[in-house]
Amino acid sequence: AVLACGEGTVVSHLTAAHLLGLRDRLPAVIDVIAPKQSGRAIDGIRRHFVSPPSGHERGQCMAIPCTSPARTIVDLAGTLGERSLRHVVERAAVLGVLEAQEIERQLATRRRRGAPVLRAILQPWRTAGSGESTTNRASTTGRTTITPYLRSELEARLFALIKSSDLPTPACNESIALVDGAASIEVDFLWPQQRVVVETDGKAVHDN
Repeated sequence: AVLACGEGTVVSHLTAAHLLGLRDRLPAVIDVIAPKQSGRAIDGIRRHFVSPPSGHERGQCMAIPCTSPARTIVDLAGTLGERSLRHVVERAAVLGVLEAQEIERQLATRRRRGAPVLRAILQPWRTAGSGESTTNRASTTGRTTITPYLRSELEARLFALIKSSDLPTPACNESIALVDGAASIEVDFLWPQQRVVVETDGKAVHDN
């Protein structure tokens, strides 16, 4: 699709989300942002008439030009419902590619459908990275992102709930020493001052 639509074309929206690992299902048609009128009449390609990505709003995945995770999420805000959009944001957090400040910057520079809903979803993630265990990861744009070290979407969902509530921020996937000092274990969420641990394992772990 990128080759068919010409130089400057990037995969976008639902197709970019699938390519970046933010959604599991590949859409029936390929979403692109293309220059001028390219790709408008090609079967199997859906061209979106939005402003083209610039700078770090674009990147590559498996050598395919595509919108960055942040730009993809901004584009999806006008396409997906609240529940599906929240799922994409949580998946981005688990993959370590959620850049809340960059998404806010993009929303501020242009009017976008779904912006109020996306801003509400981002609220718990605006201060993520301060106080909890974090990981530094390189995104498809080559920029380093700092996100909570989360390993599942259930952890991301609970983390967002904690941040939205009047609760102290926990350390995430932290190693703690056992009483005898002979070994250590890794826990999902840790509040050391309160001496509280919360585990978020689901059916895959406990249904046996």
